[in-house]
Amino acid sequence: MVAVAGLPTINGVAEEQTTTAVATINFADSTYAMSSGTSTAGDITEDRDFQIGEGTMTITPSAGTVNRIWANKDKPQLRLYGGSVKFAAPEGRAITKITFDCSKWNAGNTFEPASAGSTAKEWEGNATSVALSVAGNTQINSITVTYDNANSETVTPSVKVITFDTVADIATFNTLPKDSAVRLTLTDAYVTKVSKNNIYVQDGTAAVIFYNTSLALEEGQVLNGTIIGKASPYNGTPEFVANDSTNLDKVTVTEGTLTPKDVTLADLSADVLSQLVKLGEAQLIDSTAGHFAVQGTDTVQVYDQFKVLADDYAWPEAVKSVTAIVGSYKGKVQLLPVSADAIVEKPAPALEAGEYYLYNIGTRKWLCAGNSWGTQASLNDYGLDFTVAALEDGTYTLDSRVANNATAHFLGSNGYVDSGAYGWTVSDVSTADDTVKVLNLATADGKFLAFSGNGTVVSTTADGTADDAKWVAVSKAQRISAIKAAMATASKENPVDVTLLFQGMNFGRNDQRNSAWQGSPALGGDNANFCAEKYNTTFDVYQTAEVPNGMYAVVYQGYYRDGGAAAAAAARTAGTEKLNAKAYAGTVEKAVPSIFVAAGQNGTVGTSTDLGYVPQTMADASSYFSAGLYNDTLADVSVTTGSLKIGIKQETKGTEANWTIFDNFRVYCTSNQVDLTTFKEAYEAALAAAKEAQQDTLVTGEELTALNAAVAQYETIAEPTQEAYEEATTALAEATATLTGARASYKTLADAKKAVKDYPYAAGQKVADLEATLAVAPASAAAADSLTAVLQQQERIVSESNVMAESDTTATDMTDSIINPTAAADLDANVWKTTGGKINIKSGEPWTDADGNAEHRYFDSDNWSSSAWTTSLTQEVKLEEGKYILSVISRASADMTGFKLFAMTGDTELASTEMPHTGASGNLFNRGWDRSYIVFDVPADTTVTLGVEGATSTVHNWMSFSDFRLVQFTPAPHLTGSFEADDNSDLEPGVGRAFYITLVNKGKTDIKSHTVTVGYVNTTDASGSNESYYDWTCPDIAAGDTLQGDAYRFTLKFAKTGTYYAFLADQLTGDTIRSAMFNVAEIEADRDTAITLAPSDSVWYAYVGQEKTIDVTFVHTGTSGTIRNFYVYLGYENADDENDYGDLDPYYVYSGELTPNDSTVVTATWTPTATGTYYLYAETADYEAYYSDKTIQVFATKEEMDAVVAGIGGVKVGTKAPADVYTVNGQLVRKDAKNLMGLPKGIYIQGGKKIVVK
Repeated sequence: MVAVAGLPTINGVAEEQTTTAVATINFADSTYAMSSGTSTAGDITEDRDFQIGEGTMTITPSAGTVNRIWANKDKPQLRLYGGSVKFAAPEGRAITKITFDCSKWNAGNTFEPASAGSTAKEWEGNATSVALSVAGNTQINSITVTYDNANSETVTPSVKVITFDTVADIATFNTLPKDSAVRLTLTDAYVTKVSKNNIYVQDGTAAVIFYNTSLALEEGQVLNGTIIGKASPYNGTPEFVANDSTNLDKVTVTEGTLTPKDVTLADLSADVLSQLVKLGEAQLIDSTAGHFAVQGTDTVQVYDQFKVLADDYAWPEAVKSVTAIVGSYKGKVQLLPVSADAIVEKPAPALEAGEYYLYNIGTRKWLCAGNSWGTQASLNDYGLDFTVAALEDGTYTLDSRVANNATAHFLGSNGYVDSGAYGWTVSDVSTADDTVKVLNLATADGKFLAFSGNGTVVSTTADGTADDAKWVAVSKAQRISAIKAAMATASKENPVDVTLLFQGMNFGRNDQRNSAWQGSPALGGDNANFCAEKYNTTFDVYQTAEVPNGMYAVVYQGYYRDGGAAAAAAARTAGTEKLNAKAYAGTVEKAVPSIFVAAGQNGTVGTSTDLGYVPQTMADASSYFSAGLYNDTLADVSVTTGSLKIGIKQETKGTEANWTIFDNFRVYCTSNQVDLTTFKEAYEAALAAAKEAQQDTLVTGEELTALNAAVAQYETIAEPTQEAYEEATTALAEATATLTGARASYKTLADAKKAVKDYPYAAGQKVADLEATLAVAPASAAAADSLTAVLQQQERIVSESNVMAESDTTATDMTDSIINPTAAADLDANVWKTTGGKINIKSGEPWTDADGNAEHRYFDSDNWSSSAWTTSLTQEVKLEEGKYILSVISRASADMTGFKLFAMTGDTELASTEMPHTGASGNLFNRGWDRSYIVFDVPADTTVTLGVEGATSTVHNWMSFSDFRLVQFTPAPHLTGSFEADDNSDLEPGVGRAFYITLVNKGKTDIKSHTVTVGYVNTTDASGSNESYYDWTCPDIAAGDTLQGDAYRFTLKFAKTGTYYAFLADQLTGDTIRSAMFNVAEIEADRDTAITLAPSDSVWYAYVGQEKTIDVTFVHTGTSGTIRNFYVYLGYENADDENDYGDLDPYYVYSGELTPNDSTVVTATWTPTATGTYYLYAETADYEAYYSDKTIQVFATKEEMDAVVAGIGGVKVGTKAPADVYTVNGQLVRKDAKNLMGLPKGIYIQGGKKIVVK
């Protein structure tokens, strides 16, 4: 504690005493005793004073959590939870300010007097004392108080006297508003439960929770008196909480126990919150949301609020009672058990409802119907399955299903099982030595159901202690389970009786179980032993029950009478008796015994025959059956499917008055193992079928994969058991069935693929798509179905592409030239011409096109009633020369003798095709529709007749067609022209002949440069050895253009004699042009020829650019024979440079026909382009050359040439200007010459001038 008494001294001089003083109490640095998790040394349980400067601070206890100085992990703190802190100044002084340093401050804290300060953690004012009322958790580190001298404004707080209103009981308290402070009167208020901070207190009016009051109260205490506190309801639940005045000073505490209030779930509401109650019988259900008590439609959660149940507590399904506090959660009431013993389980009833056989301990027999009327309570080895039901009064009815009428089918106190409903009291009389529950069944008057001691009759007795009055209820399920368990050791020597798996096996009187038998047998006979019959009819009386697989035997009583008694006896004696009735079990069948097998064995019961007494009535039959006669057995019955059908049948009606009667069926299991022969044979058959199915090459997908896997897995059986054979058989059969079932899908696809036609004119990509689909192997039947649909759609697309010639990207759609091609308009007889019958237009059964559209009109024959007809529908269309494709979609009845699409010009058929006529179903476009087409050439512009014709020789036939389409193919490149020789006369072998080609592009598209073949053929040489050809590049030829002229001349030589033609073959168009035929032969006449060339003006000079006329003279120098016209090539050649040559114009000429001593002169021209000395020459086709006798000297200019012609000789050059002399070819011949004397004749260059030396 630090006290500040005054101001410090300044400069060594003491200042005047001030009136203000400040003092701080710092709990963090204090040495006060502290409380902690293990100590209460710092608890403030009574008023505690502290000095703070010149004043004091008093802390009062809290009514709830105790106030204390707490050993905080960081530093000690003053922790307040209630009560108050009172500050007081000394005489004459006042408090002006209090500051709290806190880590937590409760917003409900208040000051008295009120603070004038601006913050909640600070008080400011002028008072002699200040009180802080603590509302809740407040954690204080330090408190600083400022004092000053009191003055006229200093407040001296008055002492408040607090009074509290008194309430008479808890019910009244529970109605108070929140924070109401009162004095609660407690009258015989029981403490029913204490749990943590909650104390449950209940008086005669209501209950309330004392919350966090720190009152030392325990369960089992009774409170009387008054207690101060305040109301503080929490989530709708009334609670009593403490204030500064809460204590037990005015309360007397004694011991006592409150009896819980008996309630039903319907009673639980907010009115009984916090009360101790006891719930009666209820069901408990478990859900994800918790455990709930159920009574009728009412449900309330049972919640372990007080943690009184162990973690492994087993919740019962039903309770006798639950003692609990009534709680509330989210507005819903709950039951809060007060202890582990508060939940009392409902004891199990002596007998649960269900189906039971009642076993009598004394007789070791089962309760059944029999004896009197066949419905008296009796005992036998099988018993009846009684349906037990509990009544509200705790008694039980036992329904026997042996019905005297609609309501009388219960075990009654009168000892009959066909009585009205009766409530039996069932009691558990088991002792410690009993291993099963032993029961007594008692009547309302205290009698007990028991064996009477007389035969097999059961009645009632007063003594319930005897074993004859004790019963064991064995459920139907238990008994059947025991039978099935016993079958594990069944054998023929020790069979297991499984008769109880069937119903009505002895046809007991009024037994509703008899309805299990199908076939409506008539029932009758002795009441104690009813039996069943069929008289004079065919029938099948049977029932089927589920039984475990195994081997069985069926025993029954019965006989067959073949007609009336006397007639039947006579037939038996004569050996003609027929035993038509058959008893059967599963696949085992056997004739029912003859009535005469027991003749005379039951005294005189029945009627007398030559073979002894036999039964005559159903009562007689009962007597014989009761005597143990007419027993028969069906042995070695195999059950493999978990069920067994047993019965009697007659499939062929026997002799008149035939009679079949039967009773007392019994079924025995002789082995729980089945003879494996049947299973092995079934397996082997399934395997063989599977292997056969594997050979089916049609199915290739997952079905075959699965079958292959099944065969691989089950081809051998490792351990031959029924289960193994059945598993293998089932798997193989299923895989085989799956494959065979899939076959139809695969076959449909295969047929569809096979049916796909060739479409030579369809677009390449569409054909490729179709071919890609054709190549796909389906992975399953479903995939095959899908592929079939896709294939059909794609083929439709390709079919329509084909008839539109889409492979020819520039083809022309000419369909518009056909009027009304789709029957869209009515039939116009002037356009479409009908012959030989009638045609109309329909739309009822259209095709489905490639776009999926199925709305179309079509032409249809109207000759249904005609017995024979040939009908056509045609239209004339003008077409230009070219190639066309005409198509139509059509169908017709299957009996048509002809059905074709055709095109004609006049009487000439251009093309036709027979169209499908398969009826009104199937084909590519459904309903029998398919597309047909013809391709034809129109040789020249003309009118073409297009149409359809159908023919039949029987009545009720028809044809339909529509959607004509006409497309012109792009005309192919087409060359025509001529290949003409310049002379078609005979010529000798080895002599060349010139041919001229004329080519005309007759097509509609340009022909680009391409290769053609030029050659000849010797038609008289079969070996073809004289064929010769070579490739020639033909230039571009525009559509309609012609190539001709000297540029297209060819010279061919022929080595052998024979008859020839020359040809041009075009690889692009396929066109061939041939020459006329001509002969190559040896000519013996003298045909010497002389050819001379000379200038026409005899001047052997020329200048560059001068056109010089040249005479070419042909002379026949021989003495005989005629020289046929031939040609020569004309040219010039530089005498000094063999690479300088060229053609005259023209470059060839013809000789004309020459006779001996005859001559011909032909002219040509030559225009020199360079100076020099040149020869002229002529070359024949066989490359023989003739040169001019002289050369022509070519000068640069006319002036130079004229000077030569004028005879200029030696030209002198001035001595003052000597110059070098050169030939015209630039060769130096003389240096620095002054003249040209002595040089050879010729032309020379000196000083840049040409000089001629003669």
